[in-house]
Amino acid sequence: SRVVFWALMCSYAMRMIFLTVLLFPVAIVFIPKLLLVAKEPSLIKFIPVLLISRLFDSAFGFWLSSLMRSMSDVSMLWARILSPLSFIACNGPPWKEVVAFFPVSGYLLLLNPFQYINEAGRASIFGQIGYVSYPLSIFILVIMTIVLMSSGRKRLQKRFDFL
Repeated sequence: SRVVFWALMCSYAMRMIFLTVLLFPVAIVFIPKLLLVAKEPSLIKFIPVLLISRLFDSAFGFWLSSLMRSMSDVSMLWARILSPLSFIACNGPPWKEVVAFFPVSGYLLLLNPFQYINEAGRASIFGQIGYVSYPLSIFILVIMTIVLMSSGRKRLQKRFDFL
C-alpha cells in the first residue's frame, strides 16, 4: 500500500509540474516586466522550489483527503482551511515586511507552509534580500512534505484497511 500511495502522490506532483511548465511561456508573454524586475533570477534555485512545492501540494492534498469523512466535507475544507491558507500566504507581501509592521502576525504567518513556498520562489527570482532564507524555506518544505506524506498515508491506510 505504501507503493500505491507514493505512486499516486508522485503522479499528481508530476502532472502539476507539467502544467506549471506549460504556463511559463504564457507568464513571460503577459508579464514581461517580471523579467525586468527580477534582480537575480536563478533556475538552479527555482527548479527545486517548483519540485518541492508540487510534492508538498500533493502530500497536503492526500493529508486533507484523509481528514474528510464524506463529500460534504469538501466545502468545509475549502472554506476553513484551503482558502485562508492560500489567501494569507499567496496574496501578501514578503514575510519580513509583515513582521516589521505586525510582529505577532508575522510570526504566526511562519506556521503557514504556503508562506515558505512563496518566500523560496521569491528568493529564487528576486534574490535573497528581504525574504525568508532560501535554504530554511526549502528545509521546512521538505520536512512538512515528509510529515504530511506519512500522516496522510497512515490515516488513509486506517480508513481503507479492508483493501
